Amino acid sequence: MHRRESGQALIEWALLLMLFVQLTIALYAFAEWFVIRQEMISVVKEGARLYSSGRVESPEVKQLMQRAFRRGRPSLTVSLADLYVGSSGDSQEGFMKLDKVSVRYAPKQILLRHFTHTMEESCVIKHAPQYGYAGTPAGYGPPVPWEKT
Repeated sequence: MHRRESGQALIEWALLLMLFVQLTIALYAFAEWFVIRQEMISVVKEGARLYSSGRVESPEVKQLMQRAFRRGRPSLTVSLADLYVGSSGDSQEGFMKLDKVSVRYAPKQILLRHFTHTMEESCVIKHAPQYGYAGTPAGYGPPVPWEKT
């Protein structure tokens, strides 16, 4: 191999190495975003199910969701102000009694902040109908009344 060809090979290798490093960083950032998004979807769905059952009120659902985010993998710090649990606020809310649970998360990771400033997820679900009897044992009875908040 001539001296000229070895210099050219070195430059090509350096350019390819930079490309591979950038590709690896982008893949890592996407994987991190994807895992956080899946955790958000899971916690919001569970919060919507709890609230729509009528057995758990809004403040308790928010606390349970906040605890789930802290215990999740990865652990996320979400303030109570970034959680919404209440009526859906759309045109059919009175007729259909729709509940909405949503979360807003501002990533702390440097790579994710570069791509997105906030991540949001929400779930709208129909409030459970009245069921059970007032005289039944504890743990079974009418749900908490649906209220607009």
